[in-house]
Amino acid sequence: MEALMSRVLACANKVSGKMLVLPEGSDLPLEAFQFDSLSIFAFMVELENEFGVSIDEALMNDTELRTLQSTASFVASRLAGSGNGAVG
Repeated sequence: MEALMSRVLACANKVSGKMLVLPEGSDLPLEAFQFDSLSIFAFMVELENEFGVSIDEALMNDTELRTLQSTASFVASRLAGSGNGAVG
């Protein structure tokens, strides 16, 4: 899960233009990246491109996409559901 978290963090940093780091065993709220409605959509597209999963736009305000950990867990469940278990 650490590798998956790193990839989600890289996506968030890329979209936000930030260079936030995640100490081992911790979590960050997505609010830390200061996403607005357009950049949260760009983040979802970046996740789709990075992981090859589909993310419903209705999730933009869902609790599944509130923190890096919850986002990584969501991506992992999508990967498992798609048969592509390679989470990096």
